[in-house]
Amino acid sequence: MDSSDSESSGTCQSELFPKELKFDLFDDFSIIKPSEWAITRIGWLQAKIDQLHRSRNSMQRKYPKMELANRTLISTANQVFGFNGWSSALDGSFEILECAERDGRFEMKVLTTVKLILKDGTTCSAIGTGRTQNAPGRAQALSKCKKQAINDAIRKCIESLPNLLLECQDRKQAFKDY
Repeated sequence: MDSSDSESSGTCQSELFPKELKFDLFDDFSIIKPSEWAITRIGWLQAKIDQLHRSRNSMQRKYPKMELANRTLISTANQVFGFNGWSSALDGSFEILECAERDGRFEMKVLTTVKLILKDGTTCSAIGTGRTQNAPGRAQALSKCKKQAINDAIRKCIESLPNLLLECQDRKQAFKDY
């Protein structure tokens, strides 16, 4: 075993399993190792998002708007990663948190998980919520909630990509210190 293997692997021995178990610390699915392409592009994405925030807040407004529109975030992601450089996938389930009917109008809240995948395999997941009030039918309420939940989750994925790099750096530092 060379020195690079000793940093990223460990051993475990217990009374229940007397044989020594070997495991790879970086083999955990939650530990993401982004490529150089992803690191560069995510940094570029963060710079563009910061630039958009600064340009929006530089106008003399009494109450500056903090959030960017979904279409702005998605077009920025398309500029940075390329139109085929990223994709999103649903986990396939929608959880209805609340559903109520009042005077023939429906109110609903839905939860879903979306996974954002970059072309190099870097992934990021987020949970999105959608809420509708005063919809004329249950199907229309559910349809609107699903769309809002998906858009919310994609927004959270795009906004959390820079945090992915920070987590990766923190984990690498923690393993070096270990």
